[in-house]
Amino acid sequence: MVEHTRTLDFKIAFAIGLGAIIAAGIFSLSGAAVAMIESSAVIGFIIAVPVAGITAASYSEFASIYRFLAQMTVFSQRHWLPTSNQFHEPL
Repeated sequence: MVEHTRTLDFKIAFAIGLGAIIAAGIFSLSGAAVAMIESSAVIGFIIAVPVAGITAASYSEFASIYRFLAQMTVFSQRHWLPTSNQFHEPL
């Protein structure tokens, strides 16, 4: 019988995050961008590549730290919600 181990290292998490970011951007916005600004859209994509890489790296770090479902929600609740009450009155 084959025993499966579940591991999520940095490279796999980075690839998943970057793939999701690129797929969402390319398939939903590239046509609209090219239609609006024509050939200058290439400059926007060149600028967006490092931003997407940094975003994917941060998501992969979250995936390696919080290894459960809804990791970004848990991170926000643990780190931002306790301090958010000082900025507004409770309802």
